[in-house]
Amino acid sequence: MQPAVLLLLFRHLHFFVVVSDLPQPPRLHLETKQYYTYADPLRVTVYGQEGEQVLSAVVPIGGTLDRQLPAPARPLYLVQADPGMNGATFDCDRPWGVMGRANNRIGVNGPGPELYFYVPPDCTEFILGAQSVSPNEGGRIVICGPDGAQAVVLDGELDREEEAKVPVPVAARDAIWSLKWGKAETSPAGLDDLNFWLDGGLPPLLFPRREWAEQYGKTLWERDRAAQAG
Repeated sequence: MQPAVLLLLFRHLHFFVVVSDLPQPPRLHLETKQYYTYADPLRVTVYGQEGEQVLSAVVPIGGTLDRQLPAPARPLYLVQADPGMNGATFDCDRPWGVMGRANNRIGVNGPGPELYFYVPPDCTEFILGAQSVSPNEGGRIVICGPDGAQAVVLDGELDREEEAKVPVPVAARDAIWSLKWGKAETSPAGLDDLNFWLDGGLPPLLFPRREWAEQYGKTLWERDRAAQAG
């Protein structure tokens, strides 16, 4: 397994998409992390591309789930992972992405990998949203275009939901953009319990490696569009 530069440490319910084009099923690796005195275990459910349940597991705090999924191999998997008020890291030996919609926000408690996403050719703008509900906590979220230049920044304590429109020039469509986060620069707020999301005219599936976004982002968008039309 080749992890990203930083593992994605997340809190609350998250959904991951795993792409597998090998004959053997993928192997998942999730580790739990306790926050404060919360006792929530990590609950993991894996579904195949037809909605069939492939795996269900409950991992106690301090535990690790390191398991190859049962045969037969599927081309796509949806992993539902919920550590409750605690945290967990996610990794897999196949390409994967994490969903980041307004109703399925990415929630983090520290630094993580830069995430990459595909912007379709018909997307004229999309939305970056963020919130950190606890006092004295917040962060900085930066959207970068295909050339690496900053397009939009949300920074501060983010006590209330904040959203910013991200215009997409014609030359930057049908291309890979990125999102990164860190400590707030306009506030002394600590990087803790930060939630962010993408919305609008794009599929909010974010990959921890650019090459995965380049290889699978457009294909999964086309699949999703065809399913909605069908």
